[in-house]
Amino acid sequence: MYNVRGIFLGSVSLGLFTITLLAAVILGLSAYSVGVILFASAVSFGVSVWQESSGRLQKKPRDWQRIKVKIFGLLVYFLFFVLLLKCLSLVSEPHRMFLSDYFFYILLGLIFFVFYFVYCDKFASLNNDEWVALGVGVVRANFSKVLPAAKGLILKSFFLPLMFLWLDVSLVKFMEGGFGRLLTSATFITEFILLGTIFDLYIGFLGYIFVSRLTGAEMKVDNGWRSWLFCLACYPPLYSVVQLVLKPSDDIYWNDFFLDGGISFYVWGFSLVTLWVIYWWATLSFGLRFSNLSYRGLVDRGPYKYLKHPAYASKVCYWWLLSVPFVSPLGFWGVIQNFVCLAGVSWIYFMRAREEERFLSGFPEYREYQDRVKATGLRARVNSLKILIS
Repeated sequence: MYNVRGIFLGSVSLGLFTITLLAAVILGLSAYSVGVILFASAVSFGVSVWQESSGRLQKKPRDWQRIKVKIFGLLVYFLFFVLLLKCLSLVSEPHRMFLSDYFFYILLGLIFFVFYFVYCDKFASLNNDEWVALGVGVVRANFSKVLPAAKGLILKSFFLPLMFLWLDVSLVKFMEGGFGRLLTSATFITEFILLGTIFDLYIGFLGYIFVSRLTGAEMKVDNGWRSWLFCLACYPPLYSVVQLVLKPSDDIYWNDFFLDGGISFYVWGFSLVTLWVIYWWATLSFGLRFSNLSYRGLVDRGPYKYLKHPAYASKVCYWWLLSVPFVSPLGFWGVIQNFVCLAGVSWIYFMRAREEERFLSGFPEYREYQDRVKATGLRARVNSLKILIS
């Protein structure tokens, strides 16, 4: 059963982030968006370490030789991380921007992890973690030790820059507008969705940077090539290819079609906000365990109690409503193109969900969860309601 402390840590992290963001906006510190991210992240990690470790984890004396091995593994990973970013920057603009504009923060993260290794070595659960495996594996040229650790590190190397860059860009945009834009009907929906995007990216960022046995979030990576293909198809650089193939006929969105102030505007906008809240709720349910292509423990609370893939379902429905595909200045064939585009994107997410289930079905607790959702989930409740009505 999934530990509800994950939701508690996620909620606390978002609360700390919101307070930090509010203080920065009030003080007019919109130029210090990265500072907001780093300060809130550091405090959140401190809270998670305290909450998980107080009275629960066995403590041992520090082993400085093991700490040196971990630091060596960190340096190996740092070099690999920079090399991978350099290669990705040749084909991915977000990765290029991260490498050129945020390199200082990469060095700052390197220093942070050195202090993390020193402080947390006293916890027995971290005595033989992925950093030890990487350091020992490289020294002894033992690839059976290096490969499992390397898979998780490669995963973080790809997604962490995207989460951090998109979070910073979205945060700057929101801070320049201020919280006041949430108080007017004309801008509330768009600003609320932007704020939800920020919170979603922040949880994702924490999930990638703070994966650790100490926070109960050890990573088990999916080895299936189809899982990687359909997942990476949703992110640059591969997503650029998807956009070329599945390109809509126009850039018309719901607020271009519905007039502000009309009943249809508010009904459509409320539907978008509701779907976004479900997606946000699904992300929050992971706590600090959010990650693509990996398993960090069962999540069966929140919307996952009713659907196996509430995040994908709400996101796909949100896109259909956002882009109003039934409208096109090109007429009938433009509408057909829009529907084909969204159907293709929906199929990619369907395949992502199917491949995830293939991977997760290898864990007995997830198979039990599948049976529970089948028996008591949303579809089962709808079917029960149909029987009662008939």
